[in-house]
Amino acid sequence: MDVRYFIKLSERPLWHNYFIWAMIKYLLTVAVLTCGLMAWAQDSTEVKSTKDTSTYTLIQSKAEFPGGESALYAYIMKNVRVPQSALDCGTSGRVVVQFIIEKDGTISNAEVFQSTFDVDGPSKSAQKKRAKNGLPEINCDQSKKDIEEEALRVVRTMPRWSPAVQKSKPVRMRFNLPIIINVS
Repeated sequence: MDVRYFIKLSERPLWHNYFIWAMIKYLLTVAVLTCGLMAWAQDSTEVKSTKDTSTYTLIQSKAEFPGGESALYAYIMKNVRVPQSALDCGTSGRVVVQFIIEKDGTISNAEVFQSTFDVDGPSKSAQKKRAKNGLPEINCDQSKKDIEEEALRVVRTMPRWSPAVQKSKPVRMRFNLPIIINVS
């Protein structure tokens, strides 16, 4: 073995130290990029697999409500009924409903994915009316549940959608739909 290999770093030429650090940086960069490309190369479109069906979120052609997005929001505005408990409590909310649009366009597996609420509290007139009629106090926690149930009801009663398409075949698609119920 060559004796020059054992010379201290401080005695080596300056360009040699820079060369070593540049090689280390290069090898680390290549390693990170290789790992990133391997992760990217995985098929990330398939979310949930079973023996005969798959649910997709990233697809070639997304599912569409009959008439488009504007018709979807018009349908929601027409069919949402604000629960009485939400009116009494002054509860407004945003409920994100997650559901699957099947290959035939029907809705399945509707569930509340996320919900946020703004509760003003029961109005004085509502409290007086309930006390006068001998009814119990208003439970504002129930109004939150009622808003969530109303959002689920609207989604479950939707007409059939145009199904999503992947590789020229209809596929199941997971969809998140925000529904805002404003009392004010």
